[in-house]
Amino acid sequence: MDSRIRHTVQRIHDSPWSASFAIAGAGNSALSWLLGVAGASRTVLEALVPYSGTSLEHYLGHTPKQTVSATSAKLMARVAYRRSLRTREDSGPVLGVSCTATISTDRHKRGAHRCHVGVWGPECWRTCSVTLEKGLRDREGEELVVSRLILRTLARACGVHDTVELGLSATEDVRESEASYRNPLEALVGGHIQSAAIHADGTWAADSRHSGGILPGSFDPLHDGHRKLATAASKILGAPVAYELS
Repeated sequence: MDSRIRHTVQRIHDSPWSASFAIAGAGNSALSWLLGVAGASRTVLEALVPYSGTSLEHYLGHTPKQTVSATSAKLMARVAYRRSLRTREDSGPVLGVSCTATISTDRHKRGAHRCHVGVWGPECWRTCSVTLEKGLRDREGEELVVSRLILRTLARACGVHDTVELGLSATEDVRESEASYRNPLEALVGGHIQSAAIHADGTWAADSRHSGGILPGSFDPLHDGHRKLATAASKILGAPVAYELS
């Protein structure tokens, strides 16, 4: 493993982020790198390879218009993110990371060799796409480019400065597409996340895990009766109670 890759992986493991992965077509070396450095259990929640068309359909819940596309990578990352929410063991931040690619194989391919990497977080999503120059590399060489792109995309989503070189030629470049939200409420309204919470100190949390009671209502306005009801319920449960704006 390249020392720069090892250094980047270690910094990802040392970050608070964990992720679920869905990798199809290429990019499995990135998983190997992540699992090959101590601390992988802090980062990797699960890794799936929905390689066949049927497997990918089951993973997404529908048949994609085009398997290898930025849209498919984005949707795969969203599913991976939601799987991360279900499989995480604490309240730490999570991501969904995906890759869908078509690269050199044992038969001639008429279409372009390309890859699309996606990452979905609590307040943003991003896709990174590269069309590879045909004939410039063998399958192993193209696999390395795809895996490095996955690692770089993950590192940046974790707030880690990476030193990984993709090894692109002068005719190749990374095309990015992304959307971000200013806060969890905006992300919720935009359909990006499933829930948003505001704590007593005024801080926000996206898709946070709540352990305790939930008191639903309109709370318009929140009055002393609501507060006393929440306090009584909290004492009975021995756990905090959150107000749910239905």
